Amino acid sequence: MTEPTPDKAEGFGPIDSLAIAFPGGVIGAEGFNRLLALVDAGTINVLDLEFVKKAEDGAIVIVAPHDLGAVDGLDMDVFEGASSGLYTHDDLDELASFLDAGDIAALIIYEELSLLPAVAAWERAGGRVIGDGPVTVEEIVIALDATEA
Repeated sequence: MTEPTPDKAEGFGPIDSLAIAFPGGVIGAEGFNRLLALVDAGTINVLDLEFVKKAEDGAIVIVAPHDLGAVDGLDMDVFEGASSGLYTHDDLDELASFLDAGDIAALIIYEELSLLPAVAAWERAGGRVIGDGPVTVEEIVIALDATEA
């Protein structure tokens, strides 16, 4: 195993996922341009990006980025190779219930990198990560409601 660099912690940053549905298959480029900017800035690392479409028969089919063509001037080919297969068939089947026929969804698994310099500094000082994981919006709302009572 390699030693962590001054700005990179050992291991991964927090990993999370996001699924975005585009009703009727109408995709806008702005969000994807911002995604690319986050990657270019080193804020996140995209571990998997899948595009899927719900067919008329209810089946979920994977759509290659080049099949999406250009979206508002953004050539979606830029996302070729971003699919790593981390999403399973079960994941796709679960997603199907949230989509209508003709909808397209972008499924993203990403690593949060912005805290890695702080984690690396803590590790150099003898600290170690003993837990991490996502906190849902529902959990935040419940906690905030509890503090208001």
